Amino acid sequence: MTVTFHQFNCIEDYFADADSRAMELQANLVRDQNIALKITVVFILLLAISAYLLRTVSLQSLCPVAVFLMIQYLDRLRKSKTTFRFVSSRLTAETLRVIGAARSKPLLLDLIVSTRGLSTHLVAEESAVACGASKALLSTQSSRVAKKLGPSADFWSDWVDEQTKYYLKAGTREIVRSKKGISIFNLAFTLVALIGIGSSIWSVFDVSAVRSDAFRALMAFATLIGSCGLAYINFVKDRKAFDQSFDYDHMYKVLSGSINPRVVAQEGAVFERMVVTETLNEHLRWALRMAGHFKTVPE
Repeated sequence: MTVTFHQFNCIEDYFADADSRAMELQANLVRDQNIALKITVVFILLLAISAYLLRTVSLQSLCPVAVFLMIQYLDRLRKSKTTFRFVSSRLTAETLRVIGAARSKPLLLDLIVSTRGLSTHLVAEESAVACGASKALLSTQSSRVAKKLGPSADFWSDWVDEQTKYYLKAGTREIVRSKKGISIFNLAFTLVALIGIGSSIWSVFDVSAVRSDAFRALMAFATLIGSCGLAYINFVKDRKAFDQSFDYDHMYKVLSGSINPRVVAQEGAVFERMVVTETLNEHLRWALRMAGHFKTVPE
């Protein structure tokens, strides 16, 4: 759908449109990622059970193949046109969010428009157009701007406070998620190692054990746990690179005024320019990490 700024009466409506499109596209991508993981786990489970019931270990060798296919699918999903549209819409929404915060600061508005206007990658095209359109919208309809972000007219201070809290919370959230993913992965392969060591010792002292149902069950269980662990850690890594690749700690330091010794308070022209520049740069870095492999706009 082609969107023009003439459809909107205020910058908040323009932002809301881009934000809703981005959230919808992201939800679709996350759904497809989750489905891929679930299908992979179910397929691994069926292979392990079949290997045990049919008394053959050959089927167990296909469990890593299921993980490989999931990785290939996630890679293909990353390179899909849905991903490109999601990144483009999210970059546009975040740029509009900064413009909305700086609406009462002409110098910052000029900086935002010029900085994003100089972005040459295709994924930044929509956000670059949105900058010029938003500036025109603010200048021609300033008397009709709706204050939807809060009761205060100090949009800049509200935005800085909101973003500072967001990046602090998001950074903590990502640390927890990473630790959880690594813990599950380590637990899975600790179990595999224990089963492997125990089974090896058992087979040394009892050669006939390898033909027993218990031994085959242990091998199938080890394959199941190991393959699911591999699938999960690859899913976590892909998700982190996919939609959680912001440098939250860096942005928190920027917004809190602790990143640069020359800036001693969350105020002043130096601080404001630094915040705008770093925010725009971080958003673009994220967009390029997400969609930098696209050489042309997907049809």
